[in-house]
Amino acid sequence: MNKGILIIGGGLLQIPAILRAKELGYITHLTDINSKCAASSFADKFYNVDINDFEATAKLAKDLSSNNIISGVYTQGTDAEYTVAYAADKSNLFSIGPDIARKCKNKILMREALKNGGVEDVRFQKASNFKECISASEYVGFPLYIKPSDNSASRGISRVENSNDLQEAYNNAKKALLTESDVLLEAEIIGTEHSIDCVLYDGVLYPAGISDRVFLEKEVFAVQTESVTPSTLPSVIQEKMFDKMRSAARAIGLKYGAFKGDLLVDSSGEIRIIEVTARTSGGYDSQYRKPLSFGIDIIKATIDIAMGNKLNTLDLIPKFSHRSKTYSLMPSPGKITEINGLEEARNIKGVHKIIVTKKVGDIIEEYKDCSVRTNFITISAPTLDELKKLQDLVRKTFIIDTTS
Repeated sequence: MNKGILIIGGGLLQIPAILRAKELGYITHLTDINSKCAASSFADKFYNVDINDFEATAKLAKDLSSNNIISGVYTQGTDAEYTVAYAADKSNLFSIGPDIARKCKNKILMREALKNGGVEDVRFQKASNFKECISASEYVGFPLYIKPSDNSASRGISRVENSNDLQEAYNNAKKALLTESDVLLEAEIIGTEHSIDCVLYDGVLYPAGISDRVFLEKEVFAVQTESVTPSTLPSVIQEKMFDKMRSAARAIGLKYGAFKGDLLVDSSGEIRIIEVTARTSGGYDSQYRKPLSFGIDIIKATIDIAMGNKLNTLDLIPKFSHRSKTYSLMPSPGKITEINGLEEARNIKGVHKIIVTKKVGDIIEEYKDCSVRTNFITISAPTLDELKKLQDLVRKTFIIDTTS
């Protein structure tokens, strides 16, 4: 009998995982609250379960496992690490442990673990109501960021320069909470931002690539516009970043599975942690770009671990170095009036994938977080100069027009 794998979350990022799992011979079982989610038609079996409902997911996983239908629970690129760990643990399948997963899911617990482990000393404090928020802001100091403790893609995050903007930012973070009740206030740290993928096996950290991130001007909201792989940082800095991730994994207690970090390099060259989490990177980074740039297979490596198999370290050894980028066109907010040149752009040599999530007549909202982006263009070329020329060509070809 073929083994089955329960994959949590049916967004666009799960499609590569489902396809890779099928290539490995697994029957794919998928959960999502939306029966029409992007990945639903790719899976062998679909279950209408919210990815944040860890109890319902655990019941499903236990039923499937007890009937020898699945042998592992998995996600990648989606903030469902706690649900995965909890469901797998309750089903006697491989699990990193719910307590460890929650430290990765909950930004407050993450900050506490990193501080207690001597890994990161950014000033922070939690708040469960606005009175506590005012007190926390006085301790943390301005400028600061207010964040929901358990959401992703910059949802609910605001940069606050003074107390006049505190109430609105606090309300924004509270509305974005999923299952937790507290928000996080943390001091602003300034520098270049980078996404780093690692895989842990038996406590040993295996590097899986670093990407450079680019954002819109962060006046209030943090909205990423592009990411480039591999990083252009000096190799000595990159090695220090992986060392930082090793220390973070020890502080959290993580010994197996995907481990992703958003790290910052400040003006003095010091490496700071924005966040770490027990999943692969999103933004088509681990799904497309790191395989394109290095020839590595992060999805297979992490599926193997979730299924209780031994890690094949060859999956994570770079075979080459190639430049790749995922970026988004950022048309002005408003109603989409025209989308031109999409198919022509897709046929340009070096264009790996273009995903468009809106159509003519749809509304583009104000860019308050990364989820508002309407398109994702992944390209690759041998050099940075060729990559830039390719991006310029795509920009001239693929155009989204809007009207207010």
